[in-house]
Amino acid sequence: MYASEDKIFGERLSLDVLQIWQKTVALNGDVSPLKVVLGNGRLVYSEDPADNHLARPVTSPADIDYQSSYGLYLQGELALNENRYDDTIKLLKQSLSIEPYALRDPGSIYCRRGRFDQADSCARVILPVDAYDPNGNFLYGLVNSRLGKTIDAVDGFKVTAL
Repeated sequence: MYASEDKIFGERLSLDVLQIWQKTVALNGDVSPLKVVLGNGRLVYSEDPADNHLARPVTSPADIDYQSSYGLYLQGELALNENRYDDTIKLLKQSLSIEPYALRDPGSIYCRRGRFDQADSCARVILPVDAYDPNGNFLYGLVNSRLGKTIDAVDGFKVTAL
C-alpha cells in the first residue's frame, strides 16, 4: 500500500481461490492518494485520477453518418443497451429500410418481448443470406424452442456451435 509514492504497508500473501483476506491499517495524517498494488502490479487500485487514465478512444468521428444504415443500427444498439425497446425497434427498422438483410437484432428484440412469430420471420430472412450466421442461428433455435418446434430448435443451436 502506498501513499503518494511512499510505501506505507506491505505484506506477502499466499491465498487460495476465493479465500478472503482482511487487514486494518492505521494511517497517520493525510495519506491521500492511496494506491494498493497486488501481485507485483497485476492488480492496482489508485485514488489518483492520473493513474486511471484510459487510452480507449471515446470521441466519435466527426464524419460518421448517424442516418446511414450503420448509424441507425448503432443508435438502435444504444437504445437496446438502455432497455428502450420501442426506440430500438423503430431505429432498427429504419436501418433495415436501407439495408434489408440485417434482421438479426430486431429478431432478438421480438424474442425478448415474447413476439416469437415476428422473431421467426426475422430469422427466416437472415438464414438464406448467411446460413452459418451464429446469431441468426441462435435466434432461430431460441424462437423454435419457444414455439415447440424441437427439431428446428436443435438444428439452429447446432449451427450456432460450429
